[in-house]
Amino acid sequence: MWYEKLDSHIQQLGYRWSYSDPCLYMKCGNDKSQIYLILYVDDMLIAGKDRVAIAELKEKLHEKISMKELGNARHILGVRIEWNRSRKTLRLSQQDYVRKVLRIFNMENSKPTQTPLTTSIIQQIRTLPHPKWRENS
Repeated sequence: MWYEKLDSHIQQLGYRWSYSDPCLYMKCGNDKSQIYLILYVDDMLIAGKDRVAIAELKEKLHEKISMKELGNARHILGVRIEWNRSRKTLRLSQQDYVRKVLRIFNMENSKPTQTPLTTSIIQQIRTLPHPKWRENS
């Protein structure tokens, strides 16, 4: 029920699901800049260039839900986020998460491969419909 309430509120604010991931909401601002909202269970990440629009979004979200702001994101869902504002770069890495999974399954010394599945299987997976995609079509 909590997710449905929040999902409805986010969509009422003009955000739409991404076709590639229903946990990702997007909205294009007046200056064509994008605001991204990633929602997974009770974790949320908001990103975009328009700081005023981000502040407005946070204010509107606070009206409906109790939120705790944790500052600049360093990790979300096993993804490490590295900012270098002087170089204007953003680096995302799952290296720590992958090492943890390999350690759990005692596979730390396994040989890496670029594509662990055949390309035909990967292509089949990419063509599978997602239930929420059909709702937005």
